[in-house]
Amino acid sequence: MTRKDHTSALSAKRIDQVASEPVEWVWRDYLPLGKITVIDGDPGLGKSTVVADLTARVSVGGPMPNGDACQGALSVLLASAEDGIADTVRPRLEAHGADLARVHTLDEASASSLTLPDDIGLLEDVINRHQVSVVFIDPLVAYMSPKIDFHKDPDVRRVLREMQDVAQRTKCAIVFVRHLNKQAGGSALYRGGGSIGIIAGVRQALLVRTTRPIPASASWQ
Repeated sequence: MTRKDHTSALSAKRIDQVASEPVEWVWRDYLPLGKITVIDGDPGLGKSTVVADLTARVSVGGPMPNGDACQGALSVLLASAEDGIADTVRPRLEAHGADLARVHTLDEASASSLTLPDDIGLLEDVINRHQVSVVFIDPLVAYMSPKIDFHKDPDVRRVLREMQDVAQRTKCAIVFVRHLNKQAGGSALYRGGGSIGIIAGVRQALLVRTTRPIPASASWQ
């Protein structure tokens, strides 16, 4: 296929023909619906605690950590590759007061086999079937296909583009969790594991930072 053949189907429209749409939020200025957010942080500093706390707040429609209102009680999907569902995920959610009927999780077999971007269609089906509004994928690298080089910009942007399409179609907030790399100092933008294309390709980026580990049952501010 020549370059000319490849581009022959392109079309364009004037911007004044595109209707403006406001961004909708689960948590204003932090968790946008229909977009991708990334939560970065070192191991042991409470990323999973933050995920559990946010899940609980969203599932009951409670106030967010800064006191802002949540959009309402929404359904959540957790894909957790590092914690057991029965002995860690559920007790953690119970400790944070989650409405467990609104929280879904991939069972161990599904969680261990989920591969991105290969299974994005299957993930979208789960989102639609359970009317999920927020998805947490913890951590992102655990679900990346071995064919994807986590440190190569074109590879990760392909995954992000397809996941963004899912987020937009389903009006779902998709949240990736990442570990920080070992490069101390410098801009926080470069501390997330993997390609810089990840931080460049998401709508929101949050950083978990504390001076000491926090218990799984603790709250956060």
